[in-house]
Amino acid sequence: MRGIKLVSWSGTTGYALAALDYLRGLVANRVPVYWVPLRNSPNGFEPWSRELGMDALDFFPALAGDPTHADLPQLVEHCCKPCDYDLVLVHLPPEYWPLYFEPNCRNVGYTAWETDRLPPHWPSLLNLAERVLVPSSNNREMCERDGIIAPVQAVPHM
Repeated sequence: MRGIKLVSWSGTTGYALAALDYLRGLVANRVPVYWVPLRNSPNGFEPWSRELGMDALDFFPALAGDPTHADLPQLVEHCCKPCDYDLVLVHLPPEYWPLYFEPNCRNVGYTAWETDRLPPHWPSLLNLAERVLVPSSNNREMCERDGIIAPVQAVPHM
């Protein structure tokens, strides 16, 4: 693996904060990562770009005064620029995966679901991934039981 392109929300939802923790873990382990945080806009979720400024990211100002997130400006500066990658990790609900998966890359999706069945339209979306990551063995077992043929791996939240 040369590097990872991580696509995630930039807000304060569980999805966004979990992805932020994984980003920190990748950086701490010196994995080259190109982070594409999505921001909420009048046109729906769109990739953030530097010319929009830090305040356009959805976690500002909510997390700006939180000392546990004091590293956000440095993470944005360090990770929100392209690097050489061959793996795309989309840490969003599977409806978004087809928008961000890329040809000629390993495409991995990370999702979570808190009931005992997948939504009926999810299996076809989950099976687009080369690998599916979920936060618990319960999620993994549900995916396997509901017909996911892509390998499913439990990767707990950090």
